[in-house]
Amino acid sequence: EDRCKGGNYFDILIKMCMPCLKVCQQQHVVPKCASYCGEC
Repeated sequence: EDRCKGGNYFDILIKMCMPCLKVCQQQHVVPKCASYCGEC
């Protein structure tokens, strides 16, 4: 279940919402964050 607000994703490892900006620079972007990150 995704209870995170816009611009955030649910990190299954720590079971907390994290900002998409933290994963925008990673090689594998969370699907929910892909559109949020845009053309990083």
